[in-house]
Amino acid sequence: TADPAHCGACGRVCGAGQVCDEGACAPRIVALTAGYYHTCARAEAGEVWCWGRNDEGQASTEGESLGVFRPTRVADVPPLRLVAADETHTCGISEGEGEVWCWGGNRNGGCDLTSREVTCRRPVRVPEVLGAGALCLGNFASCATVENGAVRCWGSDNWGGLGNGRVGGPQPSQVLDLDGITHLGCGWGHVCARRDDGTVWCWGANSDGQLGHNRPGTITTVWPRPVMVSDLEDAAGLVTTEGSNCAWNDAGTLRCWGSNDRGAIGDGTLAQRWAPVTTIADGVEAVWTGRQNVFARRGDGALLVWGAGDEGNLGAESSGTLTRPTPAFADVAGALREVVAGRGHTCILLEGGRVRCLGEGRYGQLGDGRSGVRTTRFARPRWGEG
Repeated sequence: TADPAHCGACGRVCGAGQVCDEGACAPRIVALTAGYYHTCARAEAGEVWCWGRNDEGQASTEGESLGVFRPTRVADVPPLRLVAADETHTCGISEGEGEVWCWGGNRNGGCDLTSREVTCRRPVRVPEVLGAGALCLGNFASCATVENGAVRCWGSDNWGGLGNGRVGGPQPSQVLDLDGITHLGCGWGHVCARRDDGTVWCWGANSDGQLGHNRPGTITTVWPRPVMVSDLEDAAGLVTTEGSNCAWNDAGTLRCWGSNDRGAIGDGTLAQRWAPVTTIADGVEAVWTGRQNVFARRGDGALLVWGAGDEGNLGAESSGTLTRPTPAFADVAGALREVVAGRGHTCILLEGGRVRCLGEGRYGQLGDGRSGVRTTRFARPRWGEG
């Protein structure tokens, strides 16, 4: 069941860049990303496979459909070294030149700024973005780092997410007064960036404190240029959900701020936070987010999760809204390399390049060939099996 030289039968050999996963050959996956209802995986050789909701072509460049129920390789895109997904579009950074290629939904200018079409049926290269390093996708603005850690963003800019000092300005455009950026996070209408000096800067919508600068506003409050997050000058990493953000330092202290109606802050309340509060005091080594979840791995190997868990995506032992970090996936935590989550499903990457998914699967989010399912147990995606 695990031998690539005899995968599922004597003499059945898996190809280069493949693993033998429960008796079936599969690509060796090195990274995952999740949109609201779809997931994409980057394989060792740079090819990208996606599955899940596809009504705007976000999961497959072979045409639109309600769902893609097994991993499908994305066509007409160069080898990618990084992939990111949002609700209806997906983008990646190419190896070599660092071009950004996008496909899927285009209602907010997510993939083709020159077209009025609502979808991009083939990958499109984002103009004026070259040498990209980091990448994040949001509903209204998507961003990438370029030379010297400057940031260029594109999209509808309805909430000031382009960071150019205007609302509805030209695109793609460079974020004002910002360089040395190493991490990016895009939310529903805001963007945050971690600078190489350890500070974090955010811009865009601030209805729930997403910008973290401790200046409460209304639902229409917009900051179209970067502002520094309060009392946070030692960030080593940064992640973003739809409406909140978390940053951690080298000591393993995790602090979060922003929207908290589904417990994404993890401080035991449902109160929004206009400035960072401590969620985990120490020991954090890695952090990943879903649309409304946060996952943190401690140095002892334990995986902690908080936020929304209505669809079984946190497993059988954790459901509803979790307002504090709660142990999860104990049976696989030691072998876990990455976690991504949509609005009802979670997928994990295990050591050796194997993928497992659980939660809501009505659009094929589990990748196991079934539809209309909801499971609290991990399912294995079916990679091109007959």
